[in-house]
Amino acid sequence: MCMAMQYMDRFLKKLRSIGSAGFCNTDSATTLIYSEDASHLQLGKPLAVVFPENAKQVSQVIKLCNEYGVAYVARGSGTGLSGGALPQENSVVIATSRLNSIGPCNPEKRTVECGVGAINSHISRYCLKHNLHFAPDPGSSSVSAIGGNIAENSGGPHCLKVGMTVDHVIALQWVDPSGNIHNTSNRSLLGLLHGSEGTLGVITDATLSLQPNPTSESTLLAMFDSLVDAAGSVMKLQTLGPVALELVDRKMLEVVEQAFAFGIPTDHAGALIVEFAGDAAENDAKRAEQILLECGAVSVKATTDKKQREELWQCRRRAFGGVGRIAPHYVTMDITVPPGKLPEIVRKVEDVGEKYDIQVATVMHAGDGNLHPGILYNDNKEEAELAADEIIRAAVALGGSVTGEHGIGIEKLKQAEWQLDKTAVEFMHQIKELFDPNNLCNPGKALPQRGSGIECSAVPDSVTLHKDAQAITTPVDVKWKDLPIDFDKVNPESTVAEAIENGLVLLEIWAESGGKLFHSGARVTKDVAGYNLVKLLSGSRMADIKAVTFKLNPEIRETGESEAADYIAVGLNKIFGGKNE
Repeated sequence: MCMAMQYMDRFLKKLRSIGSAGFCNTDSATTLIYSEDASHLQLGKPLAVVFPENAKQVSQVIKLCNEYGVAYVARGSGTGLSGGALPQENSVVIATSRLNSIGPCNPEKRTVECGVGAINSHISRYCLKHNLHFAPDPGSSSVSAIGGNIAENSGGPHCLKVGMTVDHVIALQWVDPSGNIHNTSNRSLLGLLHGSEGTLGVITDATLSLQPNPTSESTLLAMFDSLVDAAGSVMKLQTLGPVALELVDRKMLEVVEQAFAFGIPTDHAGALIVEFAGDAAENDAKRAEQILLECGAVSVKATTDKKQREELWQCRRRAFGGVGRIAPHYVTMDITVPPGKLPEIVRKVEDVGEKYDIQVATVMHAGDGNLHPGILYNDNKEEAELAADEIIRAAVALGGSVTGEHGIGIEKLKQAEWQLDKTAVEFMHQIKELFDPNNLCNPGKALPQRGSGIECSAVPDSVTLHKDAQAITTPVDVKWKDLPIDFDKVNPESTVAEAIENGLVLLEIWAESGGKLFHSGARVTKDVAGYNLVKLLSGSRMADIKAVTFKLNPEIRETGESEAADYIAVGLNKIFGGKNE
């Protein structure tokens, strides 16, 4: 037996000793299953798959991997679409399926504890007896695990008013790449961990905030003969405060009907699903119906019936489930644009389909400008990828993001370079090195190559109102009273900089660190391209923020306290040349 084999055997023997029978699996069937996910991408076959039952076992696995120089990746239900949880060859997969506890639920505080292997929809089912639910509901909510939702900062149809996963997580227990266990509630650090695709550590438990179940709900289905007209109605509908705004194009309607026969008409360009919740739901729905007809809807049907509403949502959630019936392969995009730019990007998608003579089936979280165009192909993969790239570039040019909730993974490493600031990319790599000095924690994911990216855009020197994004860009030394907005949570004589320190939620920043200017974020609410420097730096005083963009309906959130190890805070301050002592 060669030395390499002896070395591997020693590693596996120690790995098996961490847990009881069934903890460590090396059989070909298990390793084959865990070498794939929903992305259909390929990377490598793991050496072993482990099933820890607590954070201590996760810590032991990570420490052992460091000792032997073995890469590892956390993996939940495998529903990821960008290859973010694919293992390296001869790595270890840390499967979280046994970290699936739910509870207790605290109805007074509206919180619930859970392990990261808990299934998204099971959380709301568990809390139903308290008339509460977990708001983020991605299309895969019936099978996706909370850990994956955190790793990608997932959203879902009903996150339009209440925000993404990061907005509903109060605290995390996680194991850093050195094997140390942390309990973190600091908003800046939570913001960094969300959407980091498991490259900065392995999350084991979460404390989630819950929303009260609505007193009543009303859902509308509007059919349009022009997808552009349907997209154009979104900004007008948002004035009514819907909880969901979802758009499905004709091709995707055909796919769903062929597969599931929901009875949705397929002879129109698209279907817009609009939902309202609360005491005024029915009245809001009536006002929405008038807006929809004025915007070109050829028919509008409203229902408050629970069964009928659920059938409409099943139509939306199963959108990509039947694509294989009409094409063996597809490229799924996850672009985001400012909602007011939806008509432009919809027109671009249609033009690209005609240009390449290729089928495109699209679903959209229209309310927050998040589109999932699926380019269907047989053998013409190269052409399909060219078409996809053209659409992604258009989204970035419109002020959007290459990915809103699916992540970069390994799929969009090239496309991330079209959006991310070059200096910001360098800071992201430094953060990765701080957390993971041995580069063993899900390596090769989320971040484009060092030195890639675009030059920093000019720092805004005046106030700009972005009606298409319902947002404001402003230098931070501007006083609140000089902004075209009324907001009662801040002193009108105070500056935007002071509001940031008090927890103003931002979309993008222009900042200076070490004499270098950089930009991070986008003019959209859903953006998981690279690490979230916006949330990390907001209010942290680690960098000199020069200008920011925030929503017209600004939010102030408490920063919270951090129990993370000091070296993280010290290291981050060192990276950015922070202001704190």
